[in-house]
Amino acid sequence: YESTIRFGENLAKYEKAIMPTLVIRGTEDQMVSDEIVNAYIDATGANKFSLYGSDHSYGFYSEDAASYTLMDTVANVTASFFAQHFAD
Repeated sequence: YESTIRFGENLAKYEKAIMPTLVIRGTEDQMVSDEIVNAYIDATGANKFSLYGSDHSYGFYSEDAASYTLMDTVANVTASFFAQHFAD
């Protein structure tokens, strides 16, 4: 968790993102707090997508229907974000 603390302390050095940035965070994430994520978003202007009920892994380490749904959601949100911001 030391890197998370350093990251939080260094947020003042970040500038607004030059290109569109997407942060995906599970609402049950115990690894990175919502406070850190929101501070990063405020500092950089990144976009945030909250994945309700998911932890830090977004279901990638489970093999059940609910996890597959979470993984599909992450893939679809990411693809939509890229299509919206990077496709010509």
